Amino acid sequence: LIRSVVLGKRMHYATTGPKALSAWKCSQDSAFTDYIDTQTKRSVQRGASTADEDVRVFREKDLTKVWSMIVDEIDRGQTFYRYDGYPASVLVDEHMPPGYRQALEKKRLDRFVLTNEALRKRSYKKRIECASRVLPAKFNSFEQGVTQFIFNDTLILVDLVQEVAFVIKNKRLTEYHRQLFRFVYQGLPE
Repeated sequence: LIRSVVLGKRMHYATTGPKALSAWKCSQDSAFTDYIDTQTKRSVQRGASTADEDVRVFREKDLTKVWSMIVDEIDRGQTFYRYDGYPASVLVDEHMPPGYRQALEKKRLDRFVLTNEALRKRSYKKRIECASRVLPAKFNSFEQGVTQFIFNDTLILVDLVQEVAFVIKNKRLTEYHRQLFRFVYQGLPE
């Protein structure tokens, strides 16, 4: 993801660009899916209860539990990362429990969001505690119907089209995605 460039007598480092990042992310997604499958099989084999699982799956009407979990598990003043990769026509609010946004605002979180141009235009409201950046349309429309949350040791992937969510409690995976988020976020203009 980083290349070296010699300028004069000095070595400088630069990113290889969005295409290389996209190719690398695709390879990581495959490894990530394999991890989810393995953890799910292990849970079934050991007969773990839902409360003991590292990976939980929520479907359809139970997606509301994902947003409730966010409010319940994140502490006041923590940092919260979110990817919004869905078209403006997708209504996420139907999955949120009543008072979700107000509950998050009361916690005074440091919130960082990566989104697309359509969502920014639809409902963007500048909040002091929420910083967002837009992925350029030339890179990708970023409308796969997915949203992702990163906080504490929790990584949540939600497919809003298929109405399925994976809640993963894993420190290493969460830290990996947190660092990837920061890398992409810092490379985008405000």
